[in-house]
Amino acid sequence: MGRERIDIDQEIKNMPKPALEPEKKKKMLKAVLSSEENSIMDRKKRRWILPSWQLIAGTAAFLLVCFFAITGLNGNHYNGSSKSIEIAGEHINLVELSKERTPYVGENSKVGQIVYSLPGADFVSEISLQTKKHPFGLTVNYGSKQNSTKKKEEFETYWKNGLEEKALMNATSFFILIDNVEEININISTEVPQHFTFNRKQLDDFYGRDLRQYGKDPELWKSEVFDHKLNHPEKIEKLFQNMQ
Repeated sequence: MGRERIDIDQEIKNMPKPALEPEKKKKMLKAVLSSEENSIMDRKKRRWILPSWQLIAGTAAFLLVCFFAITGLNGNHYNGSSKSIEIAGEHINLVELSKERTPYVGENSKVGQIVYSLPGADFVSEISLQTKKHPFGLTVNYGSKQNSTKKKEEFETYWKNGLEEKALMNATSFFILIDNVEEININISTEVPQHFTFNRKQLDDFYGRDLRQYGKDPELWKSEVFDHKLNHPEKIEKLFQNMQ
């Protein structure tokens, strides 16, 4: 029995082993390697999935901060640039200025606030209101407040830069913001004194509109008054020539 068992084992060992063709071996090896590679990639993906989401979340937060920062800057820039003007180097916010509108030239506090919000505010020496009879008027005198050489030089230098432009801007603003004012007198006590008198019809015709309408619409004020008129020296020069 033992001998028979040995013979059977020996016969099994001596049996021919199955052989695969070379092409089949290559295919099997390729399949095994591909399976192993996919397994490695899956493990890497699982390992990096959390950092990827963290990166996305961080990027989203950064973009959100940038959005609010840019929006805030643009908002501030839009309000300043679209409804503000620059007259001979001075910036004027038309939105804030329009808040001082008043129906009556006799409303002292409002009129005073308007005068001191416009070019030449540092040199206002006197404000006079004509409220007893027509034409209702406003007179603003500008002069050097101190009898020092330095103050006089500053005053002269200030008005040499865009004198007519500043005077016209102020007169226009008075007509826009004070409903019943009919005449504006501006006196500037420079070395060669300057006196300007404007009436409402004259400037309504110059701008082509009832000036009071601009007080309700700062954008229109900027567009039609500043961009189309005050920003063009030749138009200002022609107006003053016609006033002489």
